[in-house]
Amino acid sequence: MVLQMPDLDSLPSLFPDVREAAAPPGRGKHGYYRKTNGWIVTGATTASNRSGYEYKGFIFLARYGEFANGQAFGAPKEQDARGVPWNPFMEPWRLIFQKGGAGEFPIDQIVAMGWHLRPPYREVKFPQLAGVNITDFPCPE
Repeated sequence: MVLQMPDLDSLPSLFPDVREAAAPPGRGKHGYYRKTNGWIVTGATTASNRSGYEYKGFIFLARYGEFANGQAFGAPKEQDARGVPWNPFMEPWRLIFQKGGAGEFPIDQIVAMGWHLRPPYREVKFPQLAGVNITDFPCPE
Protein backbone atom coordinates (compact mmCIF):
# COMPACT_ATOMS: atom_id res chain seq x y z
CA MET A 1 0.00 0.00 0.00
CA VAL A 2 1.40 3.37 -0.96
CA LEU A 3 0.48 6.32 1.23
CA GLN A 4 0.30 9.72 -0.37
CA MET A 5 1.31 12.89 1.43
CA PRO A 6 -1.53 15.40 1.77
CA ASP A 7 -1.62 18.53 -0.32
CA LEU A 8 -0.21 21.09 2.15
CA ASP A 9 -2.45 23.85 0.77
CA SER A 10 -5.52 21.87 1.93
CA LEU A 11 -4.39 21.93 5.58
CA PRO A 12 -5.50 24.71 7.93
CA SER A 13 -2.90 27.34 8.83
CA LEU A 14 -1.53 28.03 12.30
CA PHE A 15 -1.43 31.69 11.35
CA PRO A 16 -4.80 32.74 9.88
CA ASP A 17 -5.64 36.38 9.28
CA VAL A 18 -5.97 38.52 12.41
CA ARG A 19 -9.51 39.43 13.50
CA GLU A 20 -10.68 41.22 16.65
CA ALA A 21 -12.30 39.15 19.40
CA ALA A 22 -13.11 39.72 23.05
CA ALA A 23 -11.86 37.28 25.66
CA PRO A 24 -14.59 35.48 27.60
CA PRO A 25 -15.48 36.86 31.03
CA GLY A 26 -14.00 35.22 34.14
CA ARG A 27 -14.32 31.51 33.51
CA GLY A 28 -11.85 28.81 34.44
CA LYS A 29 -8.85 28.42 32.21
CA HIS A 30 -7.40 25.32 30.57
CA GLY A 31 -3.85 24.43 29.65
CA TYR A 32 -1.63 21.60 28.49
CA TYR A 33 -0.44 18.73 30.67
CA ARG A 34 1.93 15.81 30.10
CA LYS A 35 0.38 12.58 31.38
CA THR A 36 2.41 9.86 33.05
CA ASN A 37 2.49 7.93 29.74
CA GLY A 38 3.99 11.01 28.02
CA TRP A 39 0.86 11.99 26.09
CA ILE A 40 -0.10 15.66 25.96
CA VAL A 41 -3.67 16.52 27.00
CA THR A 42 -5.67 19.62 27.85
CA GLY A 43 -7.20 20.14 31.26
CA ALA A 44 -8.46 22.76 33.67
CA THR A 45 -5.82 24.89 35.38
CA THR A 46 -7.80 26.17 38.36
CA ALA A 47 -5.95 25.54 41.62
CA SER A 48 -8.08 22.57 42.67
CA ASN A 49 -8.04 20.93 39.22
CA ARG A 50 -4.32 21.47 38.76
CA SER A 51 -3.65 20.00 42.18
CA GLY A 52 -5.68 16.92 41.24
CA TYR A 53 -3.85 16.47 37.95
CA GLU A 54 -0.45 16.86 39.63
CA TYR A 55 -1.49 14.35 42.30
CA LYS A 56 -2.07 11.89 39.44
CA GLY A 57 1.45 12.60 38.14
CA PHE A 58 0.56 14.98 35.31
CA ILE A 59 2.99 17.84 34.58
CA PHE A 60 1.52 21.24 33.76
CA LEU A 61 3.22 22.77 30.69
CA ALA A 62 2.94 26.43 31.71
CA ARG A 63 5.16 27.73 28.87
CA TYR A 64 2.30 27.09 26.39
CA GLY A 65 -0.16 29.32 28.20
CA GLU A 66 -3.72 29.05 29.41
CA PHE A 67 -6.99 29.53 27.57
CA ALA A 68 -10.74 29.43 28.05
CA ASN A 69 -11.97 26.15 26.57
CA GLY A 70 -14.66 27.63 24.34
CA GLN A 71 -17.85 26.03 23.10
CA ALA A 72 -19.11 23.88 20.25
CA PHE A 73 -21.18 26.68 18.71
CA GLY A 74 -21.04 30.45 18.33
CA ALA A 75 -18.22 32.84 17.59
CA PRO A 76 -14.76 32.13 19.05
CA LYS A 77 -14.12 34.14 22.22
CA GLU A 78 -10.49 33.23 22.90
CA GLN A 79 -7.41 34.54 21.08
CA ASP A 80 -4.44 32.48 19.95
CA ALA A 81 -0.75 33.46 20.22
CA ARG A 82 -1.14 36.02 17.41
CA GLY A 83 -4.37 37.58 18.68
CA VAL A 84 -6.54 35.78 16.14
CA PRO A 85 -9.97 34.57 17.34
CA TRP A 86 -9.72 30.93 18.27
CA ASN A 87 -12.09 28.29 19.62
CA PRO A 88 -10.03 25.83 21.73
CA PHE A 89 -13.00 23.46 21.86
CA MET A 90 -12.72 22.98 18.10
CA GLU A 91 -8.91 23.32 17.78
CA PRO A 92 -7.36 22.36 21.13
CA TRP A 93 -3.79 22.06 19.82
CA ARG A 94 -3.36 25.39 17.99
CA LEU A 95 -1.71 27.28 20.89
CA ILE A 96 0.86 24.61 21.75
CA PHE A 97 1.85 24.29 18.08
CA GLN A 98 2.07 28.08 17.64
CA LYS A 99 4.41 28.27 20.62
CA GLY A 100 6.76 25.59 19.25
CA GLY A 101 5.45 22.61 21.21
CA ALA A 102 5.37 20.00 18.42
CA GLY A 103 8.42 18.32 19.98
CA GLU A 104 6.48 17.68 23.21
CA PHE A 105 4.27 14.97 21.67
CA PRO A 106 5.47 11.36 21.95
CA ILE A 107 5.67 9.32 18.75
CA ASP A 108 2.89 6.94 19.81
CA GLN A 109 0.48 9.87 20.28
CA ILE A 110 1.45 11.33 16.90
CA VAL A 111 0.77 7.97 15.23
CA ALA A 112 -2.48 7.40 17.18
CA MET A 113 -3.78 10.79 16.03
CA GLY A 114 -2.70 10.15 12.43
CA TRP A 115 -0.47 13.23 12.42
CA HIS A 116 2.41 11.27 10.85
CA LEU A 117 0.20 10.97 7.73
CA ARG A 118 -1.62 14.31 7.86
CA PRO A 119 -0.23 16.95 10.22
CA PRO A 120 -2.84 19.07 12.00
CA TYR A 121 -1.47 22.28 10.46
CA ARG A 122 0.75 22.78 7.42
CA GLU A 123 3.50 24.52 9.42
CA VAL A 124 3.83 21.72 12.00
CA LYS A 125 6.91 19.52 11.80
CA PHE A 126 7.58 16.80 14.37
CA PRO A 127 11.35 16.61 14.98
CA GLN A 128 10.95 13.33 16.86
CA LEU A 129 9.86 11.61 13.60
CA ALA A 130 13.18 12.31 11.84
CA GLY A 131 14.69 8.99 10.82
CA VAL A 132 11.76 6.97 12.19
CA ASN A 133 10.05 4.44 9.91
CA ILE A 134 6.38 3.94 10.69
CA THR A 135 4.48 1.04 9.14
CA ASP A 136 0.74 1.54 8.90
CA PHE A 137 -1.45 -1.54 8.78
CA PRO A 138 -4.86 -0.68 7.31
CA CYS A 139 -7.86 -2.00 9.19
CA PRO A 140 -10.19 -4.10 6.98
CA GLU A 141 -13.20 -2.56 8.74
